[in-house]
Amino acid sequence: MTPLLAPDAMAPMYRRYVGGERLHVAEADPKARSSWVFDKVDLDRPHLERP
Repeated sequence: MTPLLAPDAMAPMYRRYVGGERLHVAEADPKARSSWVFDKVDLDRPHLERP
């Protein structure tokens, strides 16, 4: 199932992936290391931003 079709990221079948993603973000801080971030929180208005 693609992330866009995932009904609930906290559903039991996805829970371990969410925890891994949080750990990665906390330890690697990818946003701080990026030149650009593609913000798609609002799918009607995605945009690029500098961190």
